[in-house]
Amino acid sequence: MKYAVLVFALALLPACRTGQETERKPAPESLATDQRTSELDFSAWKERSMTVEEFVKVCQQVSGFNFTYADSTRVAMNATSLRFDGPDRVPVGEFGTFLTAQLGRCGFTCGPVGPEHLRVLLVQPRPI
Repeated sequence: MKYAVLVFALALLPACRTGQETERKPAPESLATDQRTSELDFSAWKERSMTVEEFVKVCQQVSGFNFTYADSTRVAMNATSLRFDGPDRVPVGEFGTFLTAQLGRCGFTCGPVGPEHLRVLLVQPRPI
């Protein structure tokens, strides 16, 4: 009986492997993103006053980056307000420069942490 189950299981292995070996097709062109021409739209937040933490949350929604910061940084971000007067649209490739400039005006800085595919940026007070 043991051997019959083993033989049956071995007979199924080739069928399982065949199902896993599917050809990967490229994404349709309509779903592909061209990093040079795509832009992030900030027009809904133009000329609004908000805390730095609220601004970072807006950036997270618009850009797809994940932001992290310490509790002490959160307190400082909520104590600092920012009037968003940047451009309505920012090219994806220039988002880092845009973000650095906006946060720098308020005394903060950010940089990547962790694996690149997670897209995590650490926000910290700018060193004096």
